[in-house]
Amino acid sequence: LEGLDAFNTPHTLIYTRRIVQPDAALKLTGKVAGTSLGLLSAADDRSLSPSGLDRAFYNIVRAQRDLGGQSRIGMAYTDRVLGNDYNRVADVDGRIVFGDVYSASFQGAKSFDRSSGVTLNAPLWEGIFARNGKQFGLRYLFNGIGDDFRARSGFISRPGVVRADIDHRATWFGERGALLETLTGDFVLDDQWQYSHFMRHGDAQDKKVHWSANAGLRGGWNVGAGFYLETFGFDQALYANYQILTPTGKTIPFTGRPRITNHDYVFTLSTPQWKKFNGSLLYVGGQDENFFEWAQADIDLIQLAMSFRPSDRALVDGTFDYQDYWRRSDGSLVGRNIIPRVKFEYQITRAIFMRLVGEYDLSEHDDLRDETRTNYPLIIDGQPANAVRSRSLHGDYLFSYQPTPGTVLFLGYGSRADGDPDPTQRFNWQPLRRASDYFFAKCSYLLRL
Repeated sequence: LEGLDAFNTPHTLIYTRRIVQPDAALKLTGKVAGTSLGLLSAADDRSLSPSGLDRAFYNIVRAQRDLGGQSRIGMAYTDRVLGNDYNRVADVDGRIVFGDVYSASFQGAKSFDRSSGVTLNAPLWEGIFARNGKQFGLRYLFNGIGDDFRARSGFISRPGVVRADIDHRATWFGERGALLETLTGDFVLDDQWQYSHFMRHGDAQDKKVHWSANAGLRGGWNVGAGFYLETFGFDQALYANYQILTPTGKTIPFTGRPRITNHDYVFTLSTPQWKKFNGSLLYVGGQDENFFEWAQADIDLIQLAMSFRPSDRALVDGTFDYQDYWRRSDGSLVGRNIIPRVKFEYQITRAIFMRLVGEYDLSEHDDLRDETRTNYPLIIDGQPANAVRSRSLHGDYLFSYQPTPGTVLFLGYGSRADGDPDPTQRFNWQPLRRASDYFFAKCSYLLRL
């Protein structure tokens, strides 16, 4: 959809992909008396509801108004009705810029939710103060999301947390053309609480201290390094479905150690923006959390990105993400994720554009055990946590024709193949089998009156 910028909100209180397969929809965007407005209404297909009989109705409103050159204030309201259930979120947010380099941002929202006869109301709040100077910068953040906050027209990755973050940055500038042109140091303190613990003045669950430095070198090269010291507290809610299987066949609760302390080493490298090529590398190593078994692990994380421009019309982007976890007790592999991705774009003419995207996702983990205490096998959701190897392959194609502004034709095709895990061959990759195919088409024409 075009014009989705009109629906942007902090914390993604509006997420249009919640509307999956609308039978009817209306979207209006524009500017009235200096205020930017966005309205989206949709009736989703009945088959997507839990009962298969009720239709989800969405009504979303977003308004923003500029205050001076860089400041703004906005509001949002979302409403989702499904049968006798409803979810409504009201939001006010804004950003005030002053003194050229200072800014203050705020957000306050509340959700009103009824599901299966249970009514829950909860708040969301955030305040940010920042200084974005050339040589010195800072950012102070304080936000919280209530345990019962629900945004069913948005996307909240993790409710029930409070976060406080302090970030200071300083930059030294050398001579242009010198080997070392810039040097930036950064220091971060980041604490996170469970919302209920914070309201009772409890201790932070997760605590992080990050030191990092980045050097800008002659010719456009950048190299960086960092050291991260972190401690994570055990969250009983995340492991509520875990149990331990004893040699006698009985199950006992999985309690986990109270805290895990980590230290990570970070290295970054990026090339200059050459005419044909540029790339970047991130490596994180050290001791980090093994969330599979709530234990310490030796990790390797690699993120590699490259862009190749063979001509003015063609672009090839590639990324490679790799992460592994090794048990510190015996050096065995706990889990591994590998995701290579390639995107090819070609501008055939000024009006005709095409894109191809391919992604391969591999994931595996070992037989899980109570690593920090008994070494007995784990049970998750009543089933043995045996080794799993799974993979999937995604492919997408897009054809775009835009002869004039407002006239658009989009044609797309996508396919997915899965290699689902086989419990009888849990240490072997399974053959890929086609899982889904999908097509879409969109045509719009701007009428000028």
